[in-house]
Amino acid sequence: DVLNVNKQDDGATYQLFSHEFLYKVSQTLNSDSKNKGLLIYLFIIGELIDSYLNRDISNHERIKMVIIGSFFLRIWKQYIQNAANKYEEIFSNDRNFLAHQTYEILSFLVDSMILLIIAHREYYNTMPLLSWMHGSEACEHFFGMARQHLSDFTYADLIYLISKIRHVTNAYYNSTVINSNFEYKTSRVGYICDYFEGNVNDLNSNLKIWPTDDEIRALINDAYKEANALAKCVSM
Repeated sequence: DVLNVNKQDDGATYQLFSHEFLYKVSQTLNSDSKNKGLLIYLFIIGELIDSYLNRDISNHERIKMVIIGSFFLRIWKQYIQNAANKYEEIFSNDRNFLAHQTYEILSFLVDSMILLIIAHREYYNTMPLLSWMHGSEACEHFFGMARQHLSDFTYADLIYLISKIRHVTNAYYNSTVINSNFEYKTSRVGYICDYFEGNVNDLNSNLKIWPTDDEIRALINDAYKEANALAKCVSM
């Protein structure tokens, strides 16, 4: 996106964490397969992403999904740290764990989901939590529509494009424009911004059901057990 080209490939990202791809990976496993770690890693990261983008799961499930990810990453990090304490010439968090920035981003996703649900429960409990709207999609969609009008634009060009983008955006909001061409969901075509699809009135009522503090504590306990079981699968 820096050098006048749009190399974003949302379709490939969605496919990487899809259950179909994870199933294909699982079919390559055996009792001593090294791909087991890859499968669990993709599952954990995919769950974190799905907790925000999935429109059909409950808020209880969202909390459990992100906390499983949080516990697993912490177990992994501590495992590497323990190994580094014994064999510092072989192991280190810099070499054998996620980049510090990546870990911080994933931790932020976990904390944000929990805080969003609690904030909605306390202050906006009659409104559904549209977690897929709490991201950069709107900004990405803005630049995507700008490129539809002018593939290579300067800041001055962008200022002149704002009125056109506003009209298209309003049309999407009012459902007066329906894109029947699904090629934009295929590989290597840039952004997938489908958060305008559907009707808020048709959203699952689960999105307005809020977990209590006691339920959150129970979800944390269950999440720890599941994260620990996943860690044991890869001998951590």
